[in-house]
Amino acid sequence: IEMDAASRTGVADVREIIDNIDYKTVYARFKVYIIDEVHMLSNSAFNALLKTLEEPPAHVKFIFATTEILKIPTTIISRCQRFDLERINNHLIINHLSDVCIKEKISFSESALRMISDVSEGSIRDALSILDQAIIYSDGKLEANHIIEMLGLLNQNRSLELFEIIIEQKNSEILTELEEEIKDGIDPFSIVNGLMDINWKLMVSKIKKEKFIIYDLSDDNLDLLQNLSKKMSIGILSRCWQILLKIHEEMKYAPDILSTLQMGLLRLSFFSNSPDHTEFLNFLENSKNLVKE
Repeated sequence: IEMDAASRTGVADVREIIDNIDYKTVYARFKVYIIDEVHMLSNSAFNALLKTLEEPPAHVKFIFATTEILKIPTTIISRCQRFDLERINNHLIINHLSDVCIKEKISFSESALRMISDVSEGSIRDALSILDQAIIYSDGKLEANHIIEMLGLLNQNRSLELFEIIIEQKNSEILTELEEEIKDGIDPFSIVNGLMDINWKLMVSKIKKEKFIIYDLSDDNLDLLQNLSKKMSIGILSRCWQILLKIHEEMKYAPDILSTLQMGLLRLSFFSNSPDHTEFLNFLENSKNLVKE
């Protein structure tokens, strides 16, 4: 018996379960109640369930499903056995989508499946939903540009190129590239998200070095990422991340998103090559020594 807690959140809905819980099923060993999006239940509904969860009848099993575990009261969690489902590796999702396309005789490119996998964030269900839409959108011939157009995404190659001209402080080119991306229908938040993704990959690649493996980048883009990584210190990458987060936050409340994005990326360009605090302290120390001499 399945109940959607997103649409049935009150005590009356829970009471319906409690009133019928003692009746055994005729044709099975157990009566299983699946409550989806359980975090949507009201506090009163959770309280009504407490006694039943503490001493459930032997023939009854409850399964609570949620993506917001922090919203579940501790009193409920303490009465349950918890299973955390991990995100699925991008490589496995790509292989699964590839198998589906081959069986359905759909023409596809590896880069298109890579994009779908990246957007799905470890969920096979979301990946299959996007694949289904993409097949219709592309008329059965899946290419990376179809995914970009359909979802309003930013190609990672463009994100890498934009990040590179930002750290090289080519301000005129930054504004030109930004105008081109907006003209191509790319959402401003996707632009910032793309830069944050590159920033994250650069930081992790510097720390993990040769152990760093990423499946959603082509070989050319991976080489470009590694070359960029050599040019930037961990301190600068950390500062860039903070500035990108600030830009993302400012865009949510700005009266003009585009001008806010332009100003934010120019600010990022200005600070991207300034010395970090260690370099600055060393500079001050050297200056003091020169003065003494």
